[in-house]
Amino acid sequence: MVGAVILGRHGELVGEGFHVRAGGPHAERHALAAAGDKARGGTLYCTLEPCNHTGRTGPCTEAVIEAGIRRVVLGAGDPNPQVSGTGIARLRAAGIEVVEGVLVDECTALNEVFNHWIVTRRPHVTLKLATSLDGRIAAASGQQTRITGPIAQRRVHELRAQADAVLVGSQTVLVDDPRLSVRGLKPLTVLESTIDQPRAVVLDSHLKTPLDANVCRPGTVLATALSLAELAKRSGPYVSKGVELWSVPATDGAVDLVQLLERLGRLEGKPVSALFVEGGGKVAAAFLEQRLVNRWLVHVGPKVIGSAGVAAVASMAHPDGDWDIANVRRLGADVELEVRPCSRD
Repeated sequence: MVGAVILGRHGELVGEGFHVRAGGPHAERHALAAAGDKARGGTLYCTLEPCNHTGRTGPCTEAVIEAGIRRVVLGAGDPNPQVSGTGIARLRAAGIEVVEGVLVDECTALNEVFNHWIVTRRPHVTLKLATSLDGRIAAASGQQTRITGPIAQRRVHELRAQADAVLVGSQTVLVDDPRLSVRGLKPLTVLESTIDQPRAVVLDSHLKTPLDANVCRPGTVLATALSLAELAKRSGPYVSKGVELWSVPATDGAVDLVQLLERLGRLEGKPVSALFVEGGGKVAAAFLEQRLVNRWLVHVGPKVIGSAGVAAVASMAHPDGDWDIANVRRLGADVELEVRPCSRD
């Protein structure tokens, strides 16, 4: 998520741009295209260090140099090992004045997902739970219970739209039969014709997902703890629907979450950098206990269910320490608490 603005030699605004999507032109190139010849002798303001390598697009440093920019003002450095200071060095070597570290905290926060993924090659994990005032997610095990209202439900679709993949457990599929898709939203810019749908991922250690479940569609991943030989016996009907069945190493009979995250983060072509977890209490407990959650969103509805209800987080042998409340938002009659783990990224 990068923005760029170009001021001409007399301080007038001549171009601006932003990075719309992975694989598309970077913010600097959009801004330079808008500015044209007016960029010569001007100043480029950019939230992130320009790239200096050829990936799916060419080096932005060369485009900046060719455009005749005389000064570059930057926010955050790029943690990508392929860039990491080389962009700044290349600009200075070309005689361009570079000012670093302007609003660096704010600019770094824009890219917490990318920064986490590019360093660890694991997805940045957001966990979302909808709970009653007394911390329950359902009135009884296996029973659908609506906790939050329409504004909170729309917020969930917004969060899905920001993710590369949405993950639930097999129990959620059996009880709720969710689609795990983005609905009711329009693209945010005129440059996008559609919203990219996130990949559905189901933690399904013993392959319980019914073939007629809404998630059984092309691109969905069913992550199992079954052997490759066992999957080969049962995969045919799923594969015919375009579903991917993965054999993931198991821990105590369940899918090893670290191994799963490693595989998702290193997918060829379209790796998962942002994972949105919507599972129930057991899934939440598994991610929390292993300290795999980077951001936790708790949607609290104004209801009391009682002790017979299902706890939002299942029991954990080693609870996951302390959390900071980063933000509180009203979602109509409901409240969203955004919390983050203490002393971690």
